[in-house]
Amino acid sequence: MIPLTEQLIWDHPEAFFLMLVPLFMLFPLFLSRKRLKKYWSLLGGEKIMERQILGQMGREKIARWWFLFAWVFMVVALAGPRYGKRLVEVRQRGLDVMIAVDVSRSMLAEDFQPNRLETARRRIRDLADWASGDRLGIVAFAGTAIRLCPLTHDRDAVLRYLELLDPDLISMQGSALDLALEEAAKGLESSSENSRAIFLISDGEEHDPQAVSRARSLQEQGIRILTLGIGTPSGAPIPDPDQPGRNLSDEKGHMVISRLNESILQKVAEASSGLYQLADPTGGGMQGLLDFLRDTLSMADYGGGQSNQHISRYQIPLAIGFFCFLAGWGFRLSPFLLLLLLSPSLQAQTYSQAMHQGHSHYAAGQYLKALEAFSQASQERPQSSVSRYAEGLSLEKLGRFDEARIVLQNLDGDLLPEGLKPEAAHALARTELHLGNLMQAGTIWQSMLKENSSDQRAKSGLELIQKLLMNESPPKNQNQNQNQNQNQNQNQN
Repeated sequence: MIPLTEQLIWDHPEAFFLMLVPLFMLFPLFLSRKRLKKYWSLLGGEKIMERQILGQMGREKIARWWFLFAWVFMVVALAGPRYGKRLVEVRQRGLDVMIAVDVSRSMLAEDFQPNRLETARRRIRDLADWASGDRLGIVAFAGTAIRLCPLTHDRDAVLRYLELLDPDLISMQGSALDLALEEAAKGLESSSENSRAIFLISDGEEHDPQAVSRARSLQEQGIRILTLGIGTPSGAPIPDPDQPGRNLSDEKGHMVISRLNESILQKVAEASSGLYQLADPTGGGMQGLLDFLRDTLSMADYGGGQSNQHISRYQIPLAIGFFCFLAGWGFRLSPFLLLLLLSPSLQAQTYSQAMHQGHSHYAAGQYLKALEAFSQASQERPQSSVSRYAEGLSLEKLGRFDEARIVLQNLDGDLLPEGLKPEAAHALARTELHLGNLMQAGTIWQSMLKENSSDQRAKSGLELIQKLLMNESPPKNQNQNQNQNQNQNQNQN
């Protein structure tokens, strides 16, 4: 028995707009007997109408109602009703990222519209959209630092804390980068090594020499620091929050100009083997940092657990609708059969449907479901390299790098579309990098540069490998990877 207190939810509520279709499709069929009689009279066929048409009006009326009921129930099935819950075993993997945001008054400067602080909020929203399965936390800093939000999977909670970011949040002014890094590091104490990072967003206006030494110390603890510079070198005046329409002035009455200090942000990133990027108002600079996070860090295993998932109940309205259709018009082809054929729940899953479902799950960050859909597509069409490539990407997202490498290595390049060939090569290089196979990843990126000398991803990958070799700090534990490779070879033998 399903508890009556359970809530009914819908996968695709927009499908209910199809309820309006019968108004347009069936309107001619619902003309009154009087109007039909008038039309046939004008055509000189009144007696034919009496004998042939009106004699069937009762049966036709009943059939139309059956068709209407069939349409309604099939639309309900298409909307995807879910009722009741069941426990499902789930495992979560991801990165731990503490976001340190500068909320000093200089962040009110308007060289970025509407101002630097609002631009920082937008970039954090971009990070939250990207971080599917990852944990995020927020530290706000000016002359001191406070932790607003601990590490959490709750994206909505992170976004709610963004509204608290304001210069009035911290009374002590300044840009204490050192304190910001210290507070962010405390929030990462329980995180796994090589899966944690600090995302520092600031204009770097005040030079803080202790921040560089702090960054070196964090690098030794396995924490990377990524810095995003907000502002312009030419700078802009700082609006006075207490006097709208006026700008801040120094004690001599001169207008204060706040300028971006890229130097300190670059030094902090380099000291932790991280990356610095200059933001631009349209969102530039973020993608390089996000790629660095995913390509350099190792995803932590948050363990398994059970999750309540709503149970799909589309079968009930679908069966009722099909019965109504058969009762109304038998097996004759009709517009209702078109809706029946379009219902993905009734027919076997084809290659295109599996690929579509896989892409939808992948875009939503549901990589395990995406892998299952792409595997189904490969079974439907074994010769497809596109579905196998998609399987490799899903395995990479799930952190199953050994399996991802096998799939990507065995792709038939001749069957891949030209546009996907460099994407598949880059994915294989990333996988080798995650497994600690720096030379193999470098060989792939060098081959990509031979094919296209302007390939920025290949150049960035080679630069990253050079940095890792210089620092002797590969992205994953070398001994662990050697053991994994030995086990893999034994299994293959």
